[in-house]
Amino acid sequence: MRGKIVLITGANSGVGFVTARELAKMGVSVLMVCRDAERGARAQAEVAKVATGRAPELLLADISSQPCPVASSCGNRSGEPSR
Repeated sequence: MRGKIVLITGANSGVGFVTARELAKMGVSVLMVCRDAERGARAQAEVAKVATGRAPELLLADISSQPCPVASSCGNRSGEPSR
């Protein structure tokens, strides 16, 4: 996996954090997407401790309220999320 680049959403906790940590151990370049800067920075520091390749990068974004990029996967054709 060395040389690969992955983007992981929700990377500051749970499955996202574990995924980021384990991939970083394998030498993957990890882009960590988090909503909260403080929690993201803590998670980034923890992942950096075990990274065998590039240090993980932290990207701050709240994508939970964005219009759906693929309308057919959102349950309607307008591109807006189903409510």
